[in-house]
Amino acid sequence: MQSRRIALLGMLAFGICALIAAWAWTFAGYGARPHALPDGRFTSGQSDTAQAINAIVEPPADEPSDGDEAMPTSERVERSPSTAGIWVVVRNALTRDPVPDLRLRVSWDAPHLTTEARATIEPLSEVVTDAEGRVRVPDLFAGQTYRFALDVQGYFDTTFTRVIDATRSPITIELEPLASLTVQADLPDGTPASQTVIIVSGDSGRATQFTDERGTCTFESLRPGDYQVTAQGIGGPAQAPRSITVRRGTPERLRLPVERLVTIVVHAAGLPLQPSPLPPMALRDDTPARSQPEDWILLDTFAAPRAATPSENGTWRFDHVAKGAYTLEVEFDGTLWTARLDVAASRAEEHYTVTFAKQR
Repeated sequence: MQSRRIALLGMLAFGICALIAAWAWTFAGYGARPHALPDGRFTSGQSDTAQAINAIVEPPADEPSDGDEAMPTSERVERSPSTAGIWVVVRNALTRDPVPDLRLRVSWDAPHLTTEARATIEPLSEVVTDAEGRVRVPDLFAGQTYRFALDVQGYFDTTFTRVIDATRSPITIELEPLASLTVQADLPDGTPASQTVIIVSGDSGRATQFTDERGTCTFESLRPGDYQVTAQGIGGPAQAPRSITVRRGTPERLRLPVERLVTIVVHAAGLPLQPSPLPPMALRDDTPARSQPEDWILLDTFAAPRAATPSENGTWRFDHVAKGAYTLEVEFDGTLWTARLDVAASRAEEHYTVTFAKQR
């Protein structure tokens, strides 16, 4: 009986010591282990791991990072233990000037998704740069990759993917400025060529615009590089292209001479005009400078040859004809008749009497 009582007292003493040890362990901060959340944050609990993560996210107050030195002190000390507000500075890569009033959308990076699918991801935050091109993006986690999408015109490559190192703030984004090209289209007498199609083509694509009443049009947001520019009057052929090199951030100007388009009326000689009705006549452009690839033809109806039906008085009328050399073709009963024609394009309407010759 005495030995049983001693055993029970020993077990009780051991239990009390175990409880005291467990309480001391918890009080010292070694028992509350954090639980990782899906987004990478940690619950409260000051384990060695949590302390290490907090040390990465928040630099010591007495050793500010290089970027934080230029930012307000109040912004640096407001960081939460597990997240960091990151300063983003947006600048023009050419002039180094800040880009103000720029909307910045930040979202998780999802490289496994398509571009269309990534566009549907709800942004984590939307912020706007201030007058100095700065903005503070809250709640970013160290080691995570984010996509920064910028709503801005006049620059290209406006979507960036960055891995956040919260000890390095701010993030500097330099935007490559695009260029612009203003085209002045003039007729041979110096009159502005209004409502003329201007075609700009380069490695990055092709664009078309109509000139205004002053004969000008401006192409914005062009990537730096070499371009070819041509003019095409309404209903007329495309002219020989002019080459120009566009530099980044530089507004370029190009004066482009435009051919006058006139109406010609053809009076035929040497043709058997007995058939009724008379057959149509084709006008083929033989001017070498206008022998453009098909890519330069704005509409298929502008491509040579063009056809005209005869009028009641036995003449053929062609509209929107530029100065140059042409071949006229007409067919009677399986026989082809041709004639050469040089158009002066000096008046709005010009009449030509042409002698045709039999070809077969």
